[in-house]
Amino acid sequence: MFNLEIPSVQWAIQVLTLDYLIDGSLDAERDKNSFRLQGHDVSPLPLTSARFRVAGALSVSPPPAIPWVLIYGDQLVAIIPKDEASQAAARQMNATFKVAVKAEVYAGPYVIRGEVLSPDGSLRVFEGYTGFPVQNAEIKCLIPGAQLGQLKAPYVLVMSRHKQALVPIK
Repeated sequence: MFNLEIPSVQWAIQVLTLDYLIDGSLDAERDKNSFRLQGHDVSPLPLTSARFRVAGALSVSPPPAIPWVLIYGDQLVAIIPKDEASQAAARQMNATFKVAVKAEVYAGPYVIRGEVLSPDGSLRVFEGYTGFPVQNAEIKCLIPGAQLGQLKAPYVLVMSRHKQALVPIK
């Protein structure tokens, strides 16, 4: 059973799915492992105070602000920590990812460009990983007529089963 109460300590995050960019809050205590990349599968993510924005070219209106929502892991593309506390927690949980490699990630209908943080400076290491962090990220939806403009974020956790290519760039 899900607890619908608003947690006392929350992190502001955005969740990028195949169709939406969702702003909301994550319970900092109960769901802190949502940022962990090693030994973590793409699991459902509960958010409070969720607000949906259409990313692609959907013609349906997004739902209004919702007090509580469960984002299913099979639709997840990335988690974007938005406040200092969530960014610090995400970086701390993934401290072994520290060598920046400029790259583009093609995941679902998006291209994410930035510095992929690798444990050893190689992108090949990610063959066995569910996800990886990208710093100084620029995200663009490639769907014609996409409603999501270019999105910039200092730190993004690409946690997706929809990763198609990881390409080093100069």
